Amino acid sequence: MKPYYESYVICHKEIPLEEYIEIATNLKLKGFVIEGKENKQLKAEKSTKTQIISRKTLSSHSVNSIRKLLAQNRFHYELLAVEGTNYQVAQWVAKDNRVDIIRVPSRNMRKIITPQLASVTAECQTFIELDLQPLFDKKFSNNSFYFRLLRESLNTILLKRAPFLLTCSVAHPLDFRDRRMIYSLAEIIGIPSRVLNDNYQLLTQRLKTNREKLAREIIAPGIKVLTKKAQKNEKIKKTDLKEKEWKEKDQPSLELESLTEEELKQLTKSISIAEQELPILTLERPRYISFEAITTDNISLDKKKLQQLFWSKFSELFGTVGSSKAGLYLLDFSNKTMTGILRCSHMALQATRVILGLITEYQEKRILLKINRVSGTLKGIRKE
Repeated sequence: MKPYYESYVICHKEIPLEEYIEIATNLKLKGFVIEGKENKQLKAEKSTKTQIISRKTLSSHSVNSIRKLLAQNRFHYELLAVEGTNYQVAQWVAKDNRVDIIRVPSRNMRKIITPQLASVTAECQTFIELDLQPLFDKKFSNNSFYFRLLRESLNTILLKRAPFLLTCSVAHPLDFRDRRMIYSLAEIIGIPSRVLNDNYQLLTQRLKTNREKLAREIIAPGIKVLTKKAQKNEKIKKTDLKEKEWKEKDQPSLELESLTEEELKQLTKSISIAEQELPILTLERPRYISFEAITTDNISLDKKKLQQLFWSKFSELFGTVGSSKAGLYLLDFSNKTMTGILRCSHMALQATRVILGLITEYQEKRILLKINRVSGTLKGIRKE
C-alpha cells in the first residue's frame, strides 16, 4: 500500500482530537501531522493505528530570529518546518539540517520556488510543502490559475529532483482527503504516482531518524547508549544477516550453458511473447464508484442536486468537452445509509476521484465524499 501522510493539521480547542483520529482512520491514512503540539503531549494518542506526529512551523522575516527559534524547538517536535516568508529566509533554511520542511504560501509560490532553491533542497533533502487548500476553498474563484501555478512550481521541483509534500491544510476533520484522491490530483497536475510515492517513503525515513534523535539513549548524532536488550537484539540481527549471506552463496546459479535445447526454445518463446506490445483499447468502458457522504450536521441530500453539483464542478475544472466525455451519472443515492453509486467513463476515473474530493460543501454545510469501492460492473459494486 502506498504511504500518505497529511503533513499539516491544526487542531482547534473546540473540536476534540478524537474526531480528527476517527475520520483519518476512516479514510485509511497512514498518519497526520499536528501543528503546535509537542511530542510529549501526544504520547497518549500514539497508541492508535494512525500515526500522530508532532510538528512546529516557525515564521519570521529575519534569519537571526529563525536561528534562535530552531535552537529552542529542535528537541521538542518530530518535524520542524519554516514558513518561506521571503526568498532569503527560504534559501538559508534549505541548507540547515535541523529544518525538515519549507512551507511555501500560495501567495509567494512563484517568487520563492526557483531552480536555485530546488537544487539546494535536493542536495540537503529538505521538503518543499505545497498547499492545496485554495482548490477546496469556494472563496478562491480562479482554480485554473492555481492549477497553472502548481504545475509551474512542480516542474522546477521535478527537474531538480527535490523532495516535496502536498498538503490540504486541515483545519476541520472534514478537510481530510484520502490517499487515492491526492494521487489522482497529482497525476492531473502532472506528477507521476511513483514520484509522489518515493517522496512519502522518504518522509517515513526522515521520521525514523528524527524519532531516534528524540530518544533518551541518543547523546549526540551518531553516538547511542544501548541497553542490554538493545545489545542482544543487535547481536541477533548480525547473526541473521550472516546466515542469509551464507545461504545466498550456497544457492546454485542458473547458467544458460547447462540448459537443454528444448528449455532454451521455451525461454525464447516466453521472451518474445513478453516483448510483444498489447493492442491499445480505444473503446470507453463504464466505471461504477460507490461513495459515502460524511457530515457532522444532520442534513438530507437530494439526488438531483447532487447530480447538478457533480456536473457543475466537473465542467468548472475540465470544461464542457471534458464533462461530456466523462459520462457522469448518479445512479443511486440513499439518505439512510448516506451512500450512492456514480457512473463514469474509465478514461475519466482519475478526474472523477478529484471532483469528489474537491466538493466540500452542500447547501452551505460541510461535507466529505469518501470513495469506498470502484468496479467495472454494476453487479460487482452492489455486492457490498
